[in-house]
Amino acid sequence: MLIFTNDNESVHEISKNFLVPAITHRTRTKGRKIILDAFNKGDYLALVASKVLNEGVNIPEANVAVEYYRARAPSASTSSASDA
Repeated sequence: MLIFTNDNESVHEISKNFLVPAITHRTRTKGRKIILDAFNKGDYLALVASKVLNEGVNIPEANVAVEYYRARAPSASTSSASDA
């Protein structure tokens, strides 16, 4: 199972809570390859990644992909005048 998120905070939260490896923009190429190779060998049942791992990446062992997008509260800079 691949779990895609829209932010690194969610990646780390899911990785910690479900004990699955994480890939973010900070994961170096070598580390990314090690994680993906282990996943494809069946050493990991799932992995979580932010937008950095394109959904089109070739991962033949992935039979389920989940997109997890946490709703964000509007910031003060995006609120309209009518919200005040």
